Amino acid sequence: EVFSHPGFWEHGVVGDDAWRVSFQIEHTPPADGDLPKALHEAYAARWRPETALPVAEARSVLRELLRPNSEGTAIWVGATPDFDATRIQLLLGEQPWDYHLIDAPTLALGAKGFSAKARRLPLGWGLDAACRAYGIDPKSADRHTAMYDAELVEELFDRATVGAYRVNR
Repeated sequence: EVFSHPGFWEHGVVGDDAWRVSFQIEHTPPADGDLPKALHEAYAARWRPETALPVAEARSVLRELLRPNSEGTAIWVGATPDFDATRIQLLLGEQPWDYHLIDAPTLALGAKGFSAKARRLPLGWGLDAACRAYGIDPKSADRHTAMYDAELVEELFDRATVGAYRVNR
């Protein structure tokens, strides 16, 4: 079985007790021209078919990662977590979680005093801008890899919530 849904072939998770999991999923690679040139080049540089998990194994790993903890207090923090949740649901064929999805850049914006009454995000607001607002440099050679983005989101969430609630605690 080969997963052919574009946009979801690499996964990175930062979880309780500071564990980290990163893997790629066997899939049908995008054809030339399916992605903008820069994205295709980044994909080609990172894609490692020899270490990618078969789809069935990736499903098993994801189900284990999505299992609620013993306290039942799981949250899902990301940058556009609905994108990830939708792709995971497509891969699994179900939604085996009952998490609250938290968009870290949006949370960070509110923590900086942005009023919901404005009803619009500032132009250019996203993960990079939110990180810079909290003194985090989002530039790295690993930028936009699944694990680097997960770690960046973790740092942003922790700074925006000032440690009141930490992802890893």
